Formats: sequence, C-alpha cells, structure tokens
Amino acid sequence: MTENNDLEDLFAKLSEEKKTRELLSLPENFYIKKTPKTIKNEEFQENDIKNENTTKNIIKMIENLKKIRIQKLLIYLAYERRLPTPMPMEEESLYKHIKNILNENIQNNNKNTKIKIINDIPEIISPDGKRLGPFSKGKIITLENENDIEFIIKNKIGETL
Repeated sequence: MTENNDLEDLFAKLSEEKKTRELLSLPENFYIKKTPKTIKNEEFQENDIKNENTTKNIIKMIENLKKIRIQKLLIYLAYERRLPTPMPMEEESLYKHIKNILNENIQNNNKNTKIKIINDIPEIISPDGKRLGPFSKGKIITLENENDIEFIIKNKIGETL
C-alpha cells in the first residue's frame, strides 16, 4: 500500500469514527500498521520537510482517533455493551483491564462486615439517618455500609470480627 493510500485510509477511519456514536470495528493490528514508520515512503530523506509534515499529520490523526475511540470504549463499559470485532489489540486489552478493575471495586463494595455488639443498646440513628438496633450484648450483626460500620466501632457499640 502506498503512503497516500495509507493516509487516506487513516483519514477515512478518523472521519467515520467522528460521524457515529458506535465504536467501529478495526483490524487487530490497526495501530501497528498505521505508525509513521510503516507509512513513510522510503524515498523520503530523514530531513525532508514533506516527510516531517507527513509524520506529524499521521501522529495527530492517530492520537485523535485513539482519543475518540477511548471515549467510546468507556461508554461501552458504562453500559456493559459488547465490543465490535475485530478490535485493535490495545483497545481490547484496555477494555478488559478497566472492566476487571470495575468488577473488583463492585465486589469489594459488596463485602459485608461482621460486627460483634459489645454493649446492649436501644435503637439508634446512624449519621446517614438509618435506624440501627436495638442490639443486645454479644449479638453478631452484618453490615455493608462503611459509614454504619465506622459509626458503630468509633462509638464503642461493637467491634469487627
């Protein structure tokens, strides 16, 4: 493929991506094929101004394309949408990595904490306005709200197990 065809292809992909809200399918090795070194025509000298301008344009187009696609990728994650196939390896890897981080956070936030009540207490209102209790000494309760847990421990109502 010639340099002009590569540049036209890159420009076309960037234009298509800007026109739609959907994440468009791209070949797995798209970014590898579209680096300035692979697009450069070998006839150009390293110090040739045309080559330098071409390289700068390629880099700008690739950066813009990546920014647009990363924004869309994050939207796909937020709405739990499936990625189109094929996808560039870098984007698929990023998608999976962020998804794993989000899933870990969800699992960590859903962890319940067991607390042993150390004193008899009547019904109380937590700082979040939630009613807790009444609790008898020695009772083991399970809470998931971090504020409730902190409130009970700081006020010496219970201790974590």
